[in-house]
Order: sequence, then C-alpha cells, then structure tokens
Amino acid sequence: MAPPPPAPAIALTGTFDVRNYGDLLFPLIAAWRLARHGIRVEAYSPVGTDTGWADTIAPRPIAALAEAWDRYAAFLIGGGNIIHLRSASLPDYPEAIDRWAYPGLWAGAARLGALTGRAVLWNAPGVPHRFSDEARAEIVAPALAESAYVSVRDRASRSYLKHRGVAVVPDTAVEIAAMWPRETLAGHWAALLARKRMAAGRYVAIHIKARAIDAGGEAGLAALLDGHAAATGRTPLLVAIGQCHGDHLVAQRVGAAMAAPHLLLDDPLGLKEIAAAIAGAEAYIGCSLHGYITAFAYGRPGRIVARPRLIKQDGFLAQIGREADLFERWAEALAPRPEQDSGESAAALAGLAPALDRHWRRIARETLGARERA
Repeated sequence: MAPPPPAPAIALTGTFDVRNYGDLLFPLIAAWRLARHGIRVEAYSPVGTDTGWADTIAPRPIAALAEAWDRYAAFLIGGGNIIHLRSASLPDYPEAIDRWAYPGLWAGAARLGALTGRAVLWNAPGVPHRFSDEARAEIVAPALAESAYVSVRDRASRSYLKHRGVAVVPDTAVEIAAMWPRETLAGHWAALLARKRMAAGRYVAIHIKARAIDAGGEAGLAALLDGHAAATGRTPLLVAIGQCHGDHLVAQRVGAAMAAPHLLLDDPLGLKEIAAAIAGAEAYIGCSLHGYITAFAYGRPGRIVARPRLIKQDGFLAQIGREADLFERWAEALAPRPEQDSGESAAALAGLAPALDRHWRRIARETLGARERA
C-alpha cells in the first residue's frame, strides 16, 4: 500500500526571529488552528535565526523561500505590524537587510506567489502608516492584486490599503487562552515565582517601553509604581515583553529605582512564562498590545499606556468595546479606578469568535484548494 500523501504545508511570513512576545505567538496560533484541517505551518523571517526559546517555532530565512516555494500550497502573511515600507531599525537585523526586511515579508511574498502560482493569504497583519501614492501604485496595489485573501486586524489598516474586499479580523493572538488554557500555565507560574524567590500573592503585571516614559522619567515612573502598589496591595511584576526593543533594560532601571518590593522578569524563559506572568497576575498595565490581549484572553483587567498612541491599540479596544482602557499617561493608567470583571471579558471574547472562525476556514479552504490545483 502506498504511503499517504504528506500533509499540505503553508509558509507563514513575519518577524518570528526576534524576541518579541506578540510576534512569536502568531506561528503557534496558526499551527494550532490549521492542524485541525491537516495543514502544517512553517515560518519564514528576515534573518531566520532561532530565538532560543523552546516554546516557539524556529523560522527559516525569508530569502530561502525563493527556492523552497514548491514545498507549500500557499504563503500566509503575518500577523504583526509588518505591512509597511520603513526600515526595520532592529539590532537583530543587519544593515544589509534593514530596508527590505519588512517589505520582503509581504510584497516580496506576494510577488513570489504570483510567479510560482501559490496562493497568497493574509493573516490579519497591521498597516501602521499610510502609503504614498507612488508606493501604493508600484508596490501595494500589485501585492493586493496578487493575493487570494486579504485580511487586516483593524479598520484603520483596511482604510490605509484602499482596496475592496479586505476583511477585518481580530488580532489572532486573542485565542491564546484557548490554545494554552490557564491550568496548563499553572506550573510555569509556580516555577517563575520559585525562580525569582517570590511568594504567591497579589501581583499586577507591568510592561514598560523606553519610548513611553513620560516627563517624570524613570525615577518618576518608579515612584508611581510604588504608589500604585501601596494603594492596591498588589506587587508590581515588571515583565520584558519585547527584549528585541530593550524592554528588559528599562525594566531593570525602573525596578532599581523602586522602593516597593517587586518581581523583575527581565529574563523570561519563553512565551509560556510571559503568558503565565500575565495570567497569574490580578491585572495588567502596560504599553504592549499583546500584553493587554493576553490579560483580556485570560479574563484579567487591563489598561494600555499609549505612548505613542497607535491605531492597533484603538482598533482592538474598539472591537471589544473597551476604549476606556486606553491611557496616554502613566499617572492616569496607574490611578485607582474600577476594573472590568472576567464575565465582561468572556462575553467580549465570545463576540470575536465568529470572525476568527471564518478567517481560519477561509485560509484552510484556499490552502487546500491551491494544493489540489498545484
């Protein structure tokens, strides 16, 4: 008897080669969702280096896709804030690829799909900026025309594309709690507390970006965190969500300036430890959209510190009816105020499910149909 044919595979493109929590969730969510359709996911990124975390999918260099294209039924773009033409400006990416690191993930993938006859699909990435008329005509419009299914994660992103038929799908990382139920993270939470020599208790997860420090500076923020701890009885847990952006360094400096006891997670062991820290805390306050999304998915109240204010923040909060969770100053975000309960979060999360189900069914249908045509 002949062996069964191999499962169809899809090449997923994004920034999966840097230690940035949210971006690294996308391949895992895609693999988890598409496995039920018998589709395998393999990841491609600008450099293709392994982050060293065991609970991620190691990517290949995007340049290698030009020779490996015939292994895949389709190319899947995103998610993440990658649909733009600006420089990467990340220390993980050498200067030689800085200019094309992001365009290669979407415009390059779309062109390769057109040349090889592979379906090009979009996994709800973000479009952070408007395009010039020239860029729209020469790069954006061809990429869209070459794509069988285009989805983005918010209405502003869709408006920036100026293209008919673009679906708006919630950021797919919102299904993290379905992929990793809270009980599966309990061991990671206990191990984190033991590793940091901290007792079980009431914690608030805090994420700080250097660019989000306001006029009071790091010492001023440390004082605000001290005050928040005293007012709420919660121990601040400073979590470095984006080490590729230097989040661990600013967490170290702010932590050193604090007088209150705190847990410094500047050296996370992987995605599950970060997720466990946020799910294990009573609340989340910080700059990371995916930190907020994780808290929301696990039924924890959250607040976003929007410095600067980005369309991805407003876009997601509008989808779940929580626009009041956005603050432009740390003092406002850390002030005592009523918090949403887990029942509200569960209802809002359930409201996102139909769009996510349609999204993954469409990707599976396009992928399986492309395989039959190949």
